[in-house]
Amino acid sequence: MAIQSISPKMDRRAALAMTVVSLAAAFLNLIPLLLVVPAGDAIMNIMQVDCFSKQLWQGIFYPRWCVDANGGMGSSGPIFYFPLPFYVTALFAPLQTFGLTVGAQYLIGIYLANVTAFICCTAWLSRIVSRRTAYFCAFLFLFGFYRAEMMSRASYAEYWCVALLPLLFMYVREACHARFRNWPKLALVIAVCLFCHAPVTLIGLMAAGLFILLYGRGNRGALLELAIASLLAAMIALFHYLPMKLLVGTLNDQVGGPSHWRRSWVNSFVDMPQLYIDHGWALIGSGVGLVAALFILASVWRSRSSLPEDARREAVAWIAIAAFALGMMFSPSKPLWSVVEMISGIATPWRMQALVLLAMMCCFAMLAEHVWFQKPKTRTGDKLLCVLFFVFSSLFYAGGVAKDSLDVHARLMPSQYTVIYFSTRDMDNRYKSADTFFHDFIDRPNRRQAEWVKGGGALKVEQWDARGLIISGHADKAGTLRLEHFYHPIWQATLAETPLPVAAEPVGGRMLLEIPQGNFRLQLTQHYLALMPDDFRWSWASCLLALAIIGWGFAPRNTGRSRP
Repeated sequence: MAIQSISPKMDRRAALAMTVVSLAAAFLNLIPLLLVVPAGDAIMNIMQVDCFSKQLWQGIFYPRWCVDANGGMGSSGPIFYFPLPFYVTALFAPLQTFGLTVGAQYLIGIYLANVTAFICCTAWLSRIVSRRTAYFCAFLFLFGFYRAEMMSRASYAEYWCVALLPLLFMYVREACHARFRNWPKLALVIAVCLFCHAPVTLIGLMAAGLFILLYGRGNRGALLELAIASLLAAMIALFHYLPMKLLVGTLNDQVGGPSHWRRSWVNSFVDMPQLYIDHGWALIGSGVGLVAALFILASVWRSRSSLPEDARREAVAWIAIAAFALGMMFSPSKPLWSVVEMISGIATPWRMQALVLLAMMCCFAMLAEHVWFQKPKTRTGDKLLCVLFFVFSSLFYAGGVAKDSLDVHARLMPSQYTVIYFSTRDMDNRYKSADTFFHDFIDRPNRRQAEWVKGGGALKVEQWDARGLIISGHADKAGTLRLEHFYHPIWQATLAETPLPVAAEPVGGRMLLEIPQGNFRLQLTQHYLALMPDDFRWSWASCLLALAIIGWGFAPRNTGRSRP
């Protein structure tokens, strides 16, 4: 069985046309964000972009902690949870010298994600339909309902992962036809997706397995190829996710607790009333998009007899994937999610919309190629109506941004207060309101970076950035020094090159240190691996081994016999 493809290789002229179209389409998709005040996760994203960029250009090549967040109090936990998108924005940090703002850096990251989404979607769909139809559907993909919903809540890392998912399904599709040739590419794509957003990647892998069972008719070779690629990708990403898992699990109870992320709204089921109370506008828009998706899927089902045999089987596979995704979004699927969470530690039903969007685009492409646009009278009109619908839906979501706690965001955005952001989402039980946090920390009279809570003496802050905290001075007698920075087990302190225990303040979670009498020079540095087992080095070895295996997979081989 040969792969159905419409000239997937492009000549120079076609590549230039694709570049121009992708750049223009990506900019058009960015316009809604230029018209509204940033809200949702944008506070956290902009703070991450700023902190990550600073630390990277300070020589910290693997940043994991933001010292500058919350007015210099730091974050209440490790924040660079999915690093790759923030490496992208950090590349443009030197342009701040010429007036580029951090917000503009963030928008550049969104724009590049749009370009990536257009290119990846075109590459995927051009294996299924003509390149012209693939271009058209890739443009609609940019304005798809779930991508617009991610723009509404500013889920930057997830935005990048969804942009790359079409590549995952492109190689999974080819694995159903080719004999064990695509696993190196598939492994790299899965690894890149993992470094963008693990929950969406795992959701994509669930759908990939289902796609092989339905479209590939249970092709054992393709299933084995997907399993090997997933294992290699996990080996690559282990050095990042193992410490992340341990760091989140050891969060101070005063600073969010071990279930810091599980109380997030995106982990709720779609039929929970609280979801509509907190995010009504975005969910109304999602409902409109889902109705459109169901209409397209139903149209494909009704018209399946008009499709070629291969396209019919692919359409049925995607309709089944969409049905599976919709079922997983409602609370009756909770037992299944309990199993998924037990295995992966991740339960995010709402993100299953990404699969519905991909199913919508693939089915729409086949419908457009083989049914709708074959009629000259409806070809132009249908395309125009589709474009207007998708663009309107995207603007509708952007309007929902303006309803998302603008009063809080307008106050928080300039100062990047992530803890206060979490507290307004009921994710931190200590602070019942934004005003409480301001009163206890930010607006506290005579607030200092370091101060005596027991004893006294002279203090001087010599350094206060991601490279470390250095405080020198003289203690009149043995006392307790409090640093205006959140405690976390990664911090290690030394006094005259001697380790000094770091404790957490019972109320507030700031760092406390016992200082002996006399002159002192206190230095605190971050050691992420301090929480790791002694044999943690094997995770780096697994990454190198996986990369070596993938490199071997890419190596050219002479499959024919040599002739004399």
